[in-house]
Amino acid sequence: GWIGLTQAENLILIAGPESVSAETGGAYAPGTAQFGLPTARLIHVRTRSLKEALWASEQTLGLTGARVLCLVPHDARLTLTATRRLHLAAEKSGAQCVLVRFDPLSPSAAWTRWNVATAPSRSVGLEMGKPRFAVTLARRRSGRSGQRWLLEWNAHEHAFSETDRAIPNLKIPMAGVVVAASADRQAEALRRSAG
Repeated sequence: GWIGLTQAENLILIAGPESVSAETGGAYAPGTAQFGLPTARLIHVRTRSLKEALWASEQTLGLTGARVLCLVPHDARLTLTATRRLHLAAEKSGAQCVLVRFDPLSPSAAWTRWNVATAPSRSVGLEMGKPRFAVTLARRRSGRSGQRWLLEWNAHEHAFSETDRAIPNLKIPMAGVVVAASADRQAEALRRSAG
């Protein structure tokens, strides 16, 4: 397997072209740790092109139990064939893949498409509040879509709490990867779909 591994339970790969890191910033170890990502099992690959990032992602998806986060820059044109290759590799090994897309939306082999945007946190006094996200299930192949949530991240419990529903303290544990976009990005750019 890739990098000499045949199995990668809990291996997390973040892959993307340098242009994405230049535009949105890179992974920050203390921040990824607060989102429950073990930095000892995190590999961050910066590539020259989207093609190289997709290759690294596909190779990692061949490892059992791996999780991949592939960043697609705004000027890219991701093809249906590329998303299908990632989908098949993940399905075959039982790995998980998330595409964070800043590019114009195009057909995708993904099972779901989510829109994720930052939301104002509830701060107390001069302290910063917990990170909040406005999340919409934009498309789901086998079921209803269009649901919306306002989620608040608890770094101590590594879980989201739903904040805009009548059910108080609903905890949604994270099984995969979460990405928070930098706060200085335009709101419209943050609404780009992952899928």
